[in-house]
Parts: sequence; C-alpha cells; structure tokens
Amino acid sequence: MNYHKPILLKEAADLVYLSPSHFRRFFKEETGLTFVEFLTDYRLEKSKHLLKITSIPIETIANLTGFGSAAYFATSFKRKEGQTPKEYRNMCTFSETDP
Repeated sequence: MNYHKPILLKEAADLVYLSPSHFRRFFKEETGLTFVEFLTDYRLEKSKHLLKITSIPIETIANLTGFGSAAYFATSFKRKEGQTPKEYRNMCTFSETDP
C-alpha cells in the first residue's frame, strides 16, 4: 500500500519483526529478488498501468509511483522494458486505436 513512499529495508524488516540481514536473506530466498528489485518491479508495473490508462505527465507518474526523479524512473523503465516510458505509452496508445 505504501509503494509510492520511500521505503527502507529496515522499515520493512521491522514490520515483520526480523533483523534487516535476516529479512534480506529470507526475502531473496522466497522471491528470487532483492527487496529493492522487487519494490522497483512493483513500482514499474504500477507505472505501466498509469501510462496505459492516463495522460498524466511522465514526471508525475514517476513521483506517484515512488521514483525519486523522472530521470531515475526513465532509466529503470528502459532497463526493465527495453524502451522509454514515452515509447511505451505511444505503443499502448497506438495499439488501442489499431483495429
């Protein structure tokens, strides 16, 4: 529920009454991802949804989904999706109007 806010590993660990090191190991074992990778992937999925269904500016989407800056958002998005947020939005817009 708080993915859009800054979240520290220690805060997440405290919520489940584990030490940060134990939480880190347990999380990686269970998900195959680090906590930061998982959180970033979740934020990117939320941003993809917003890019598809809204015309909200990309910088605003970056802020709404918890990225510290539009530049970091764009870099993370391109690394994961192979295209920029703008390219992704254009692709989604084009495919929705395609018969």
